[in-house]
Amino acid sequence: MMHPNTPKCRRPAPTRRRWTPLPASSGRTVRHRFNPGGNRQLNRALYTIAITQIRSDTEGRAYYERKRAAGKTRREALRCLKRKLSDIVFTTMRHDADRQTPQLGQLPSPNPARVGAADANEARLTA
Repeated sequence: MMHPNTPKCRRPAPTRRRWTPLPASSGRTVRHRFNPGGNRQLNRALYTIAITQIRSDTEGRAYYERKRAAGKTRREALRCLKRKLSDIVFTTMRHDADRQTPQLGQLPSPNPARVGAADANEARLTA
């Protein structure tokens, strides 16, 4: 996943993050296949969140059931839920990064009681 403070791209977020399936159509058959270029660890985390949401009585489950009622298969509905969750996670990460980015006047002052690595090595060598 890209860092939340990177400049925006013209492509939609799922395409930019390589979570969208790749087209694998032939003739009249319209198919998509797995995109191996994405972040597998992030995909697994989103899958775990989505399954947990579906198992509990949450907004995620209601969203999943709405997608199923709209005619989506289980896999398609799960993919939709994962995309929605990824947008929520990304928005939260961006919000947290904006809150934690210190302004120029708000940089913390160095703590004089803190010992640096060079000082610790020097003290160890002289003891």
